[in-house]
Amino acid sequence: MKTLLSIFLSVSFFFGLTLSELRTDFENASKSSNNVSILYNKLDNYSGDNQTIIAYKGASKILKARYIKDKETKKQYFTDGATLINNSIKKRL
Repeated sequence: MKTLLSIFLSVSFFFGLTLSELRTDFENASKSSNNVSILYNKLDNYSGDNQTIIAYKGASKILKARYIKDKETKKQYFTDGATLINNSIKKRL
């Protein structure tokens, strides 16, 4: 199962991220911490300039913070995610 997931993630990185895929992953992320990790891992290394994807990256950091126990780390993930979303919105305006 892990091998299949790894192959799927590799293929999706090779072909790039699509908004419809991200929307589906974001919706699924609310169901479990594993789904949050999948979304987060897809977006963590994204360095493009698509502001919508950057906003999703910020949201994935905030979702990941939900499952972190350490308060300082949790705060850092939340702050980083909120900053990404805020900057993405500013650039779109």
